[in-house]
Amino acid sequence: MLSVFTTINGTAMPYTNHRTDEYGGSFENRYRFACEIVKEIKKVCGEDYPVSLRYSVVSKAKGYNQAALPGEDYVEAGRTMEESEQAIKLLREAGYDMFNCDNGTYDSWYWAHPPVYAPLNMNLSEAIHIKQFTDAPVVCAGRMQADVAAEAIRSGQIDVMGLGRQFLCDGEYVPLTPTCCET
Repeated sequence: MLSVFTTINGTAMPYTNHRTDEYGGSFENRYRFACEIVKEIKKVCGEDYPVSLRYSVVSKAKGYNQAALPGEDYVEAGRTMEESEQAIKLLREAGYDMFNCDNGTYDSWYWAHPPVYAPLNMNLSEAIHIKQFTDAPVVCAGRMQADVAAEAIRSGQIDVMGLGRQFLCDGEYVPLTPTCCET
């Protein structure tokens, strides 16, 4: 499976995308680049070739180079939940087969690349919410606790727990017990 990461996220944000051509301005234009990428992949590799998108549900940004922190009141400068609900539908229609969800942008890296002191399960509520707007599998990443993720998967709120850094520091890490996924 090919995964397209959040480097294309900036083209979708009105506070970072000031283009005046077909890739700027309107909602459809700002998401055009991400849609063209998956369409070209499907054209070259076949319609049945699975493509995942690392998808920031909400930007958690107050502005350029200004991150929002957990619990902070702020006005969202990037992707709001309302826009995200529309965007995930557009991206699914364009051909993405799975969404690897977190939050944040390069301006709010804390959410997409959470340090050890970040809150546990910090992106779960947004991933649960956005799953209601797509039939594609939803992965949730961001300091996930195995038991919390297992319950969210079991209840159909998300489809997969995203892991990465755990394996960098502990090659023996096994996040789930054999009973976690029994139905």
